[in-house]
Amino acid sequence: MVADIYRTLALIPFYDPTQQPARPTAQSQCKSDLSITYHVWKPSNATYKKSDPGPPDFRVAVLDARESQVPTLQQLDALLASLPYQPPQQGAPLYAKLRNGYKSVILAVVDQGVTSYLRFADAAFGKEKLYDRAAGPSRGKRGGGGGRGRGRGR
Repeated sequence: MVADIYRTLALIPFYDPTQQPARPTAQSQCKSDLSITYHVWKPSNATYKKSDPGPPDFRVAVLDARESQVPTLQQLDALLASLPYQPPQQGAPLYAKLRNGYKSVILAVVDQGVTSYLRFADAAFGKEKLYDRAAGPSRGKRGGGGGRGRGRGR
């Protein structure tokens, strides 16, 4: 019954980041100081070589909270448009696909030495078919155990 409702809602058009729009890029429409400042690789990345680092694990844009305003949607769109297209891995969990998206940037907002991190991603919520997923068995946090209160009381 719930799957039928999801299938009906799937008829509503949604944004698909795999289809690149045939429009001028947002960069040409909006002048922005917002750009990628740092490329960050995880230390556990075994494929990293200084001569050929490969794609970074994170892209960070730094924003000074005292000297700039909150970025507009056009500025964020221009920033995401400047990033390369990186689809999620095929076997990745649903949460990871939606969190990382097809393009992802971390916005580091610095306010007098205090840094707050915000992740912006170009995700495809409509592409993930929630109703086709197989639900696993529901288990509690811990195994069953008689409910005898504190300790085993032997």
